[in-house]
Amino acid sequence: PGSFALAGLLACDYQHSHSRLRTLRLNGNDLTLSGFHALGVGLDAARTNNGLRLAELDLAHTGLCVEGLRGLLGPDTRGAHLASLRRLDLRQNMLDDDGARLLGRGFRSLQGLSHLFLRGNEFGCEGAAALFVGFAAWPTTEPPALQFCDALANHRLGVGAGRPAEGLAGCIDAVLAALSALPELTRLQLDPRLKRD
Repeated sequence: PGSFALAGLLACDYQHSHSRLRTLRLNGNDLTLSGFHALGVGLDAARTNNGLRLAELDLAHTGLCVEGLRGLLGPDTRGAHLASLRRLDLRQNMLDDDGARLLGRGFRSLQGLSHLFLRGNEFGCEGAAALFVGFAAWPTTEPPALQFCDALANHRLGVGAGRPAEGLAGCIDAVLAALSALPELTRLQLDPRLKRD
């Protein structure tokens, strides 16, 4: 069976019988690249054919990397089929700087997102900065609903910088620019080691 079979089943069944589905938790499953692609195709078909409006997607601990994210977001990498999401959990995956950059670009389709969980991925300062640039690029006519983000609670922000605070300094301008574009943001979680720095 495996992850591709699971995602393929979802891709087929969503169109017919799961229009009221609001929460999908796949955390802890080892999804393959083809599995993420099949999941993206299935969610897109469900939205188009059956009006699926998924509110929560949990992909923590699934092996998600930049190529898997590209498959999930779809050919245009905008992820319009994820526009109804309120909570997106991508913790403990393999998203590197390119993955964070891609996610930042996809945020323009996720204006209803209120909680984004990214702790424990592999992106560093460059990726975090690109992510927050994506936040700041949201159209001002429709302010995003983001209330919580833990993208800065990532131990790799300090890699190559000696201390976490020095790593954070490399993306602080992008973070500050994003804050002005995120009126609903009430919690921005940082790396706990910053308390010691």
